[in-house]
Amino acid sequence: MKTRSTILLLLTWAVTAHAADAVKTLSSIHDFAFGGIGVAATTSEGEVVFREIYNRPSAKDDFLELLNSGNPQAKCYALVALRSLDPQIYFSKIEKYIKDKTNVTTIGGCMIAVLPMSSVATNIEAGYYDSYIKKHK
Repeated sequence: MKTRSTILLLLTWAVTAHAADAVKTLSSIHDFAFGGIGVAATTSEGEVVFREIYNRPSAKDDFLELLNSGNPQAKCYALVALRSLDPQIYFSKIEKYIKDKTNVTTIGGCMIAVLPMSSVATNIEAGYYDSYIKKHK
């Protein structure tokens, strides 16, 4: 019986550690990108981790954490998620970012750009990234 408890404890720890790693990874992600990027049209690391977090029961809390403590790119991913997961929270936060001039590194296709947060937030507000969520729910 003690062995079973130990195994359950280790599995719980492993799942928790993995969850924390995904949030940590996204909190310092270098680029904000959805859709195929580069000449090979690969999925960005940020989008992969975004989807992993988005599909968890703790997604709303994880994205709120990223909105509060992540870098600008992570905050963009968090805003995209919260727009879908909890529109009320999203609408209470978006105005701040529509006025924010902090630089965000973005990738669209083969183009890398550094844009003000206000520009990216305006695109999020316009629903530009909504189709990327719906297609992978």
